Amino acid sequence: NFWTRITKTIMQKLSSTVLLVGERPPTNLNIQVDSIFRFNELGTNPNVTIDVLILPVLIAASDEAKNYISLLKHLNSSLQLIVIAPQEKNEQELYQLFSRYKIFHVLSHVLDAKYENVVLSAMERARQLKQDLQLESMINENNEQLKRLFHDLELKVQKRQDSLIEARNKSFQMSTKLQVL
Repeated sequence: NFWTRITKTIMQKLSSTVLLVGERPPTNLNIQVDSIFRFNELGTNPNVTIDVLILPVLIAASDEAKNYISLLKHLNSSLQLIVIAPQEKNEQELYQLFSRYKIFHVLSHVLDAKYENVVLSAMERARQLKQDLQLESMINENNEQLKRLFHDLELKVQKRQDSLIEARNKSFQMSTKLQVL
């Protein structure tokens, strides 16, 4: 039990689910954040599940980002987007992004004091969405199983009723024959 928990903890630390594009992550974080300079470093078929994607507003507005975000959303529907946008700039791009994507949070820069808390909140939101999807899937599966069981039970009840009717008819016929004799 102890070693299982240690192994799970190590595995969780080795596989980052947070990706920062176009910038270097702050060094004083208590969470692991992977970073790449450009999306094409992921390749066309990334084998990673990214829960939180952090990217500057100008990169997020690009066609390349649109394609990769679509791909990452397809791989993980609970993907959370955090956009880095200086407060005094890029308002037009932000409006376009809000119309194009569901954005979890907007930060002014990667050194923002709220950076780590926002990333942790986004990770928690992604985890919660995954659990909700799993729960919905389990409920749907259980409902289908209950429908099958109910149908099977109805068939058995019908067979039993038919059998009882047949037995009652035979009993009635036998008693009629006995009364005739």
